[in-house]
Amino acid sequence: MADLVGLDPVRRSFARLFFTLRTRAQVTQDRAAKELELGRATILRLETAEDGVKLPVRLVDAMADLFGADDKERQLLLALAAETRNGRQQSWWQNYTSSEVPAWFSLYLSLEEFAKRIRVHFGDLLPGLVQEPAYARAVISVPPGREPREEVERRVESRLHRQRLLERSSVVFEAIGSEGALHRMVGGADTMRRQLERILRLTERDNASVRIIPFGTGVHAGMAASDFTLLDFPETATAANGNGSAMNDSIAEPALAYVETFTGAMYTQTVSDVEAYDAVWKDLKERALTADDSRALIEERLKEMMRSKAQERSR
Repeated sequence: MADLVGLDPVRRSFARLFFTLRTRAQVTQDRAAKELELGRATILRLETAEDGVKLPVRLVDAMADLFGADDKERQLLLALAAETRNGRQQSWWQNYTSSEVPAWFSLYLSLEEFAKRIRVHFGDLLPGLVQEPAYARAVISVPPGREPREEVERRVESRLHRQRLLERSSVVFEAIGSEGALHRMVGGADTMRRQLERILRLTERDNASVRIIPFGTGVHAGMAASDFTLLDFPETATAANGNGSAMNDSIAEPALAYVETFTGAMYTQTVSDVEAYDAVWKDLKERALTADDSRALIEERLKEMMRSKAQERSR
């Protein structure tokens, strides 16, 4: 497989996934061309992420069938193919108005499923992957009346479903954010107590950490960057020999930066953008408390809330 660095990140991601699925299924380029009713040159263009190859839903479904893709792999193939039809390169914004899960977020969910490492910076709100139900409901429900009640509940269930990926030992989750998130009373005192308890349970796992930047730290790079997520992906095969079978070398898919807004999101794999977010992350790591000290701070905040509750009851 050719070096794909510098090409359209959507087509590059599609090319790597196509190649990985094809070689895993032990399907040669010639057989793929025959079964998919494409020229061998088109298969080569797909695997080198060249522009101009059309990817209709029917063809992508046929690829998934031929390569024995599971549901998640099929979803990611379809999502990436859909993005190639948008004609955007390097980074792209998506808008949505419907109550369904927006296309831009569906793509993120698919990419998140394939990540080996998820790094999240948060401000005054804890990230979705650690939110307990009532906390998530309170966040999704603002501004009041924007989403119908049934849509809010559906999105809460979707968020809880996403959290299952943290149960995999193969996924590393790291979150760094403001101490303010421990004090922001989202959903009320009872909800916040359950939320802090959930974080403490989660960070007992070897593959998960939540680190806090205390108020006394002052200005840090995350204040300029706002909330963001960095996804790192597993290594994939990078080359094929003359008959289209996999060679032994591999390369890591470039990290992806994701920034969500109120009405859309940006994804980017461009080197300069990802390096900028990675630099912010390094600054956050230097300024945040250690994982153990962060747990101690969360535990102290929880005890403080429990004392307040006891005092209210005694009045």
